[in-house]
Amino acid sequence: MILITAPHSYCSSKLLYRHCDRIAYEMATLLHDKIKPHAPVELVLAEDFRYNMDFNRPISEKSPFQQRINNIIKENKVVFCLDIHSFPKFKIDNNDVYILRHDYNSPLVDEFILYLQNKIKIKEYKGESQKETTDHIYVNYILDKMVDNKIPALLFEFYEYATKSRKEELVEIFASFWIDYFKKKK
Repeated sequence: MILITAPHSYCSSKLLYRHCDRIAYEMATLLHDKIKPHAPVELVLAEDFRYNMDFNRPISEKSPFQQRINNIIKENKVVFCLDIHSFPKFKIDNNDVYILRHDYNSPLVDEFILYLQNKIKIKEYKGESQKETTDHIYVNYILDKMVDNKIPALLFEFYEYATKSRKEELVEIFASFWIDYFKKKK
């Protein structure tokens, strides 16, 4: 099973300031819907604004969001977690996607990154465990949880101002890898 999480996906178009990852809901839902007819997949979306509860931090452990993730892990064989985020209009190095990685011992993580590098322009950042740093820029509680449970995982930051066709193309590229992965497992 693929687990798709989007901890900052709860948004409102009525608020003028940036209070969420503006296309995380869209990208996570599109990925889920594209994969679902071909492979087992679960989607966990935020149920509150980030400023009320950051579901990417340990303080959220007792939240329904984290409890749903815990139940999915307990009840299923999760082979990978795609943690979906998005970044605002500034664009560094002209990449459509940035990756944050905590897991350096997974051949599947390496294989997926290599696949993406052959298809799109991405940039990878080394993440750090919440246990090892107080710098919250490269910290992700969901990735930590996956590493602790020996589940390969990556955080993906999608460019918020990508065109509709580019978002669809990215979803197709991401989903194709997982659809092919599960076809080979049958």
